[in-house]
Amino acid sequence: MENLSQQPLSQINIPVFVSWTEAQKIAKQYLVGMKLDQGQLNVTVLDIAIREQNGKVFLSLQTEGTYDGDIIVTAKPVFKKEENKVDFEDLDLKMETGNLFQKGMVVLLRRTIEKQLEKMLDITLDQPINQLLNIVNTQLAGFQAAPMVNITGKINEMDLLEMTYEAKGLFLQVAARGHIQFYVDTIERPEIA
Repeated sequence: MENLSQQPLSQINIPVFVSWTEAQKIAKQYLVGMKLDQGQLNVTVLDIAIREQNGKVFLSLQTEGTYDGDIIVTAKPVFKKEENKVDFEDLDLKMETGNLFQKGMVVLLRRTIEKQLEKMLDITLDQPINQLLNIVNTQLAGFQAAPMVNITGKINEMDLLEMTYEAKGLFLQVAARGHIQFYVDTIERPEIA
């Protein structure tokens, strides 16, 4: 295949569906092992579960440390395009533990835990988008879309345009920009009699 002398810049908007199972795997990469550490509070996140429940996103964080138990967070995620991050509105926090002493601590530490969780959830989407960009570029290397149709190129940047969610997962609208080339190999025409 021969390269074009100058590849035109291409842009494509891609709808992406992410199941809650996959979102949970991604969240575990960032949150498991994270420590909430401030003053008397020293808690480590051991595990996380995510799903949609009653129009909100439900997060269950299993923790150990000053507080051993589950921290249940429900919130409405709202994508803030200007900041490239997700804010969590109407955040509600419940804490469940079997330890009587820790139940008393919940009252004292609740606001501290809420503030630390808000900080922990305040992450930009730059890193996950860059990971997706690397995966797409790897797939583009010598990609054959159909017999006799090859695609080559490189996506230079991706932006999240919109995010919504429902019971099955997240729906993302992603804009990808880069230089993409479609090559169509010679197609032999049948002889007409």
